[in-house]
Amino acid sequence: MMAESPKDERLLLAEDVVEIFGDGRSLEAACRVTFSLKTSPSVWVEINVDPHMEVGAIARLTFRNSGVTFDGFLTCASYSENVEAWFVPHLSGPISVSSAENLARVDFAFINFKQFYRQSADGPMHRNTIDLCGGGWRVQIRPLPGDLASVDRYRQAGAGDRRFTHSATLMREDGSEFSSDACRRALTALHLFLSFGNGQWMTFVLVRGFTATGEVAWQEWGTRWIERLIEIPDVWFETMHGEALAGAFPGFFDAWSLNQCSEEAIHTAVYWYLRSNSLGAGADGGLLLTQAALESLSRYILVEARGTLSKGGYKVLRASDRIRRLLIELTIPVQIPSSSEQLSAATPSWDDGPHAVTAIRNSVTHSYESSDSPPVFEAWQLAQWYLELILLRLFAFNGSYSNRTKQGKYIGQVEPVPWVG
Repeated sequence: MMAESPKDERLLLAEDVVEIFGDGRSLEAACRVTFSLKTSPSVWVEINVDPHMEVGAIARLTFRNSGVTFDGFLTCASYSENVEAWFVPHLSGPISVSSAENLARVDFAFINFKQFYRQSADGPMHRNTIDLCGGGWRVQIRPLPGDLASVDRYRQAGAGDRRFTHSATLMREDGSEFSSDACRRALTALHLFLSFGNGQWMTFVLVRGFTATGEVAWQEWGTRWIERLIEIPDVWFETMHGEALAGAFPGFFDAWSLNQCSEEAIHTAVYWYLRSNSLGAGADGGLLLTQAALESLSRYILVEARGTLSKGGYKVLRASDRIRRLLIELTIPVQIPSSSEQLSAATPSWDDGPHAVTAIRNSVTHSYESSDSPPVFEAWQLAQWYLELILLRLFAFNGSYSNRTKQGKYIGQVEPVPWVG
């Protein structure tokens, strides 16, 4: 089914002239590039001339003023009194509009990030306000613009499960200029980090880069990966303690940017963590994803990053031994938490948490016959807790966090990470 036109709820990104080449013919027309979260895809190119193409046909779109070229397909057309036709990008992901070497700041908006609070040193609580500093970058996260016109404009472009939640500005800590390429890399890291804190994928939109004189020199059309807004179990980031984001970001950026191997390892682990958190495949399917992430991280840290084990020594270990060795290496407790009551009371009993996680994962995968159903949800929660702590340890985080294995917590309840507690 072709997507519907986003004509009634959209934000204007650009007005331009586009050359469209497809089906062996080309045409040039004035166009409007618009954005809407209520449709998928979110970026649309509207023209008011007949493209002489079938709906679904692929064309090459080149924008005269914006300097952008991408493949798109004709998604819908109307040939009534006023001719209207809409193209959308063929591939997902943000489209970089031009390039720049002299950016002073980049402004953008968040989609689907948690509402959070941070207590200042002088006492007052600040809502959705914090600065993240790492790798020479400063990210100023703020509430959405306060004027009603802007808020209404955001609401019209949003949808029930995709909402504008925050505004942000990215700049260099020392105030120096930077390139759009460097900015895109920083935004990629920030997207991964904030999604990890969010417990599900969030994203950025309306990304615009400014020079020191306030001129728009670069922008992005579209969004990075995002999931629909859903209720998820507790995660490490407790929203009454926004300072945890600022505490974890510098170490995250250092670890992520260390080298290509570390970047891939962290991205893979966070990807599987977020996929598992969504519970789209249930707790049993999530457990499989989480164990894959745990084993991937254990190989990276024990073999590649620290050299604690050789490749051969790692290969002969069972999955439970690989995870246990990593947890001990990072000063993370391996005992089954007392709050995991079903795991603690299960028969037969397990040696420790890694043994329980891998044994229950194997029972799910291989359908072992048993008179009792294993406590899959608690095993999944325990595995996700391990994964959160391993990543926080990798990010040199020494603050307080929310322990997802503990039930019935009060709002704002946190505890020190185990390696400092």
